[in-house]
Order: sequence, then structure tokens, then C-alpha cells
Amino acid sequence: MDPKLDQNGEPLPWDPTTIPSTKPFVNISTTAYEPLTTFENMNFVKTRSSIYSSFHRTSRSVNFEVGYLKDAKWFEFLNEKWMEFSTFFVADFLESVYE
Repeated sequence: MDPKLDQNGEPLPWDPTTIPSTKPFVNISTTAYEPLTTFENMNFVKTRSSIYSSFHRTSRSVNFEVGYLKDAKWFEFLNEKWMEFSTFFVADFLESVYE
């Protein structure tokens, strides 16, 4: 998720007081199982993941793709290293769910 920007394109400081107390928090432990692929301006890596959330008593195992813009500077380091690391941990506040 890219940082939020102001009207001048400058990153806004993260302010945890703006997060509603009802917004769910999700933890994902994920492992890449295929090398990085590229389509148009996006990079994708297929992952096997365990998702921990307040919605379930136990973790849920799912496979999904992690996608990000090719010019996302904060992911540049990982572009060639997805298969070298055993596990990645992702945590964030849930914004939306879609099928």
C-alpha cells in the first residue's frame, strides 16, 4: 500500500489517531512459491499465506498474488529476492474485501 500523499505529492505523516477503533487489523505470514512476474506496469508474485485476523479463531491458509507497481521504490529491494527469503510478514488495517 503506497503512503498517502498531500496535494503537493508529499507523503503525509502517519497518524494512528485517525484510525477508527472499529477498523479490523490483519496479519499475514506469506511465502513466495514462484518467481516474480511482470504485466504492464505491475509486478506480481504468487504466495502461500496464513492469515490471522479478528474474524476467525484460527489462521486461514490461502494462496494469492502480491501485486505492486513496478516503480514502487519501497519494494525495489525485493524484486529479485522473493524466492530467497522463507517468510514475509505483512500487517495492515483492512480497507476492503472483493472477489
